[in-house]
Amino acid sequence: MRSLARGAIFGEMAIMDPKPRSASVTATEPGIYYRLSAGDFERLKQSEADIAFRLLENTGRIFVERLRASNLMIAELET
Repeated sequence: MRSLARGAIFGEMAIMDPKPRSASVTATEPGIYYRLSAGDFERLKQSEADIAFRLLENTGRIFVERLRASNLMIAELET
């Protein structure tokens, strides 16, 4: 189980890869949550390509951060 901080994103791979996911989310506090379906993202690419590009760019940065953290954890486990 993992906790996410305010402003965090999750499920972001779904806009790029339609394969089923195994993760689930449970909110422990009231909040405001936004959902962007793959279909909505496709429409955004057609109508607002610059916004869609920025979204992908920022999502890519998050992937890089998470991959870097995962690689560090793997390296620590191997020692």
